Amino acid sequence: MEFECGFEWEPLRTPLGFKGGSLTGLWQTAVWLRGAGGCGGLGLGTQSTLWSDPELFASCSEEEGNRRMYAITREALARARALDFASPPALLDALLPALDAYAREVTGRPDLRLTFILNALVALDNAAWQLVAAEQGWRTFDDLIPEAARPALSCRHRELALIPLISYGMSPAAALAEVEQGAAVLKIKLGHDPAGDGDPEKMLAWDCRRL
Repeated sequence: MEFECGFEWEPLRTPLGFKGGSLTGLWQTAVWLRGAGGCGGLGLGTQSTLWSDPELFASCSEEEGNRRMYAITREALARARALDFASPPALLDALLPALDAYAREVTGRPDLRLTFILNALVALDNAAWQLVAAEQGWRTFDDLIPEAARPALSCRHRELALIPLISYGMSPAAALAEVEQGAAVLKIKLGHDPAGDGDPEKMLAWDCRRL
């Protein structure tokens, strides 16, 4: 199996605050896989070190956290090159044990959260599903669903609800505008740490004032 990968830095218009931290941009990753038969699969992913491991995010710069996650993506691809896999879940199962040790070494954190590694594998997982679909001639999303899971995923909704995320930096006026434009529910992020000292009482006080 051959592969190519890359990323693009996407700056945010305003910082996105949640989990006690704040993001100024996102690394958008892309992975291309080519199988032995010539079929290919393109997978896209969004890195979020703050979402996946807030403690790691707080321990280094935003750019360095993203570089560490991307290093895990590249290591996973290098290891996947030599693997034959029956399904994308089987590929992840084969990769995770060695990646877990590699990720803890490259981040220097023995307590690294599994979500950090899984976030690094999103683009690879998507590409693997696209590759398998191309090889099998699947054309719809339902074709991807294993037979055993199809009854659980058979429901179809006729309507969607808009639930915007209200991060630390969004003003009350901007939140009200979301409601006036039809938002059904507001997902308001709590736990802002303006002093940067991790004091839960200060964080709670800030949340209460804001609400």
